[in-house]
Amino acid sequence: MLVRLVALYLALYSVISSAAALGRALPGADQLLVESDRRDGLRDLRLIDTGRPLMLNLTRTPDTSEESAEWSADGRMLAYVYGEVMIRDICVWSLPAIARRCAWSTGSLEARPRWSHDGSSLVYQSVTFGGDVRLSLLPSDLSTRADILSIGGYLDYAWTPDNRAVVFTAGLNYPLLHNLPLDGSHPQRLFFDGIREYAPTFSPDGRWLAFVSEGERGQDIYRVPVSCLREVRDCAALVERLTARETAFSYLDWSPDSRWLVYTSRVGGDFQVVLLDTESKIETLVTNDRQQYASPRFSPDGGAIAYLSAPNGRFDLFVLVLEPDARPQRITFDVWDNWSPSWRPRK
Repeated sequence: MLVRLVALYLALYSVISSAAALGRALPGADQLLVESDRRDGLRDLRLIDTGRPLMLNLTRTPDTSEESAEWSADGRMLAYVYGEVMIRDICVWSLPAIARRCAWSTGSLEARPRWSHDGSSLVYQSVTFGGDVRLSLLPSDLSTRADILSIGGYLDYAWTPDNRAVVFTAGLNYPLLHNLPLDGSHPQRLFFDGIREYAPTFSPDGRWLAFVSEGERGQDIYRVPVSCLREVRDCAALVERLTARETAFSYLDWSPDSRWLVYTSRVGGDFQVVLLDTESKIETLVTNDRQQYASPRFSPDGGAIAYLSAPNGRFDLFVLVLEPDARPQRITFDVWDNWSPSWRPRK
């Protein structure tokens, strides 16, 4: 049995281009997960080892797609969506084991599983055939499902640092941030002066909630102390504006030390990768050209950023070490697009 497993892993690994340079230039002992399109329009999950010239195809199941993947905080478990276009399951994989387990579909489009910080539970959304968006809870063993919210329109969400609530934004035309305690209480709206609010993102130290707020002239990034969630009527008075460009922002990600935010933002007519020092409120352009960029993510030690770029009309994965005069390293050279890079946490 052991021989067969070793043979399987070796068969799945493939050498990527510029292998020798890659291993020296990028942070060692880190792994990146990326979702890769296939010719038939489905997606596979691939695990890339930045310390060695290796890429592992975790999935390649005929007629099904694997996507919307997220690591648990300890980097030991991977949750993702598995299935066809309209009927999909939530799966959990405890790496490096081969076996995985899945929660059978409830007859709806299930997507975007998100781990609680302690790894005990998952929250995910389902777009039902009736058109509603449903938010549900699963324990890590996928044994039982509890539906906690049903609402029409857009839905985005994040666990609070204490695992006791979920902050979400929802609405057909005017999505607004709410705090949803998991003790059965009703959702509470956080603010009352925004038109649209997106991308709730908690800092790793548990102190801050960053989000994008849109006014009549454009979007900017704001933050509020997490402590105000204990009495949400205090949150509006504690909101701090971090940018003042009234443009467009997406893909917010905190640095491990909770000082920096990286994201994409419209600069001129294109979306560029931008770093924001949340203490000084100074933005620094990481990229500044006529290409399109997406999904920037800090490495576990904060010393590098992974992001997507489309130099040839399709998105490939790049990593930039945050050192003076460093040049981005291209990681994938694919015929089809790559999506949603995520670093495996170090624990």
